[in-house]
Amino acid sequence: MRIRRDLTELYPKVRLYRRDLSASHNNVSVFFEKRGRFAEAEESIRESLRLRRELLEETPQDPVIIEAVAQACFNLAGLLGELDKTKEAEDRFKEAIKIQQKLAQEHGAVPKYRQQLAAHQSTYGVFLRDLRRFEESLVQAKAALELRRDLVRHFPNDVTYHDQLADSLNNIAIVYSNLDDEERAHQYFDEALAERERMVRRAPRNVEYRVNLAQAHNNLGLNLVNLDKREEGRTHYRAAIQAYEFIVKEHGEVPEYKVSLAKSCFNLGNLLRIQNEANNALDWHNKAIGLLKPLHESARQVVEYRMNLMRAYDSRAKAYDVLQRYPEAIADWDQAIRLADDFTGPVLRSYRALTMARSGQTENAIAETDKLIRAKVTGDVLFGAACIYAQCVEAMKSDAKQTDELVGKAVTQLRRLQKGGFFQVPDNVALLQTEEQLNPIRRHPQFEKFVAEIGKRAPPSLPPPVRGP
Repeated sequence: MRIRRDLTELYPKVRLYRRDLSASHNNVSVFFEKRGRFAEAEESIRESLRLRRELLEETPQDPVIIEAVAQACFNLAGLLGELDKTKEAEDRFKEAIKIQQKLAQEHGAVPKYRQQLAAHQSTYGVFLRDLRRFEESLVQAKAALELRRDLVRHFPNDVTYHDQLADSLNNIAIVYSNLDDEERAHQYFDEALAERERMVRRAPRNVEYRVNLAQAHNNLGLNLVNLDKREEGRTHYRAAIQAYEFIVKEHGEVPEYKVSLAKSCFNLGNLLRIQNEANNALDWHNKAIGLLKPLHESARQVVEYRMNLMRAYDSRAKAYDVLQRYPEAIADWDQAIRLADDFTGPVLRSYRALTMARSGQTENAIAETDKLIRAKVTGDVLFGAACIYAQCVEAMKSDAKQTDELVGKAVTQLRRLQKGGFFQVPDNVALLQTEEQLNPIRRHPQFEKFVAEIGKRAPPSLPPPVRGP
């Protein structure tokens, strides 16, 4: 780097030196990013992009420089996304894709331009998915898949194209899963796993292929659990954990591998909890937190570390709640809430309030829920609030006035959901009869009256509820 910088300063008109210096800045940025030194990584990639834009102004038709600018935009976008700088990240993704599309159109005989375009579209799709913009994400993911299927057809013996095809299959499956279309997601997850297995058979020591295979097992496990095929899901979770453990043992300096292992651990823990093995689940949640907490503490600006640690605390709190270890559950909810963003924070607060209600902290539960419902909240929080008030009724049943007041609050939240059209969905209507959290108020006249009114028409529905920990 130093030599190339000196050469550029001595011979500023020599394009080769500036091009080499821009490449060095790009490589240094990757080095810093992998080690969690994000400020230095951002500074380096911005300098790389500046140099490449400068070169492009001098030779605007040079495809090598055009591609280099697109790649620098793409790299900067990815880093900015990691740092939660969403607006500029999206601008850079769009710029990279626009540049690469032009290259692919003008140089159709060069497969690497289509390959890079697919990479940009695929990563932008993941970025949009993380922002919960699922339909937009699907557009990008399917565009990338079409390009990659075409490359595999033309170059069937190139393992790189097969590996990237598996990436696209996996990305589309995840989007469909987020759209609650698990059957369609399963088709893509299954095809992705088959591709990953082929890659590892061809190159069993390739770390990237092994990581991708582990992730394919994890994702298929999630999908199978969502399809109520829990034992099959459990098998895939364990396969993922076993693979990740070997990888982390060999490459412990790479934080992303630890994050992936932790995610598979708390996924298995969550499955064990719903299979009535909450004690065993705690072991996996403890392992996940042990992996994630040091990463978050060493790089608090990294959203991925923070959000996955939040999920790990959330998962362990639910296991403690099932085991009626309420103080420990509340302590974990507190940790999760501190780490949460604006979207998940209210949901976690409702979980904590429900645990408070179960543990006998009735006044605290009511006060917390009263605060929650005064804000603009989603349907899951409203339904959770109704459940919390219902649980508090159990503790207040000797006080008729207090009971009536709490039932009134619960029904008020259900009416808010009704006005949003939530109970137009038959499965949601069934919750009024099947949700155990509502049992303490089920025979109360106010609740019975509300249930009798549910057949009335209402506008479109709010998001479905998450029914407590």
